[in-house]
Amino acid sequence: MAAKPPGRLPADLENINREILERLLEQTPVSGEALAARLGLSRTAVWKHIRRLKGSGLAIESRPGKGYRLISRPDFLHPALIQRLLTTRILGQTIHTFSEIDSTNSRARELAEQGAGEGTLVAAEHQTRGRGRMDRGWLSPPGENLLFSLLLRPHLPPQQTFSLIMLASVSLCRAVYAETGLEAGIKWPNDIYLKGKKLAGILAEFAADSDRVNHVIIGLGVNVNWFPEKLPPGSQPATSLQQEAGRRISRVNLLASFLNQAEGLYQEAEGQGYGFLRGEWGGLSLVQDRPVRIETGKETWRGIARGIDEQGALIVSLAGGRQKLFHTGDVHLRI
Repeated sequence: MAAKPPGRLPADLENINREILERLLEQTPVSGEALAARLGLSRTAVWKHIRRLKGSGLAIESRPGKGYRLISRPDFLHPALIQRLLTTRILGQTIHTFSEIDSTNSRARELAEQGAGEGTLVAAEHQTRGRGRMDRGWLSPPGENLLFSLLLRPHLPPQQTFSLIMLASVSLCRAVYAETGLEAGIKWPNDIYLKGKKLAGILAEFAADSDRVNHVIIGLGVNVNWFPEKLPPGSQPATSLQQEAGRRISRVNLLASFLNQAEGLYQEAEGQGYGFLRGEWGGLSLVQDRPVRIETGKETWRGIARGIDEQGALIVSLAGGRQKLFHTGDVHLRI
């Protein structure tokens, strides 16, 4: 059963928690008196904030005569830990985090329908009903991977929402390289691969009128510090950043890097158009100008992938020079 979402704190309380956490992240003891003076609060009020931070999962010790200390630098998806690393003005400025939830995409969709602002982020330590394309399940143990959804309200016609999958794919590849030095690539339509194995999946859902998108939910599942010992039958070969880098990777740092990368691309796209993303996507594509096999359930097609069109359809050159478009519905791409 999914955990009940916590009530959202008023902005001033969130700011106080963030300031306390910033001081604790220095990892030297700080007295309640010093925190109270810095924040203009009573020591009792500071204690209540510390208790709230501890209740959210942070390991904070209190020692008489020495004060409060963060026992270890956490890799916990706490809004304050994420936001202290952001250079964004939109993405991630509002964050909802959960220890357990059914699906971050489902929660983000609910928030969108309630009028949540653009850039709202929903992240979870564990999902009970995570899913990928074609309603495939996404399995992930608690506290090891990145599971999050981002709410966007782009100026796009509905038929061009694949542009947001391109944006998320490019942003994640850049963030992976920035944090690990590993070069990930994009497998059409919505997977990120590393050294020939699946690293991440992206799922986009949207609500629209006939001529304009109202909102888009971009959900990502990234294997960070977990590697499955045994995959379900029929699954694609998978890997994780820890597996390939040989060390644990900070999920908080990776998420913040993704958001910083994504905002730059998003602002450019909203200001100048989304066309340039096809070039960025093509430079990271694992199928561009390569032999591919497309399985539609009834037929199998072979050819050379030549990129994607404005709607995200894969352009494939078949034998004899004829080109055919494959859309992102019920098709399987093999490379």
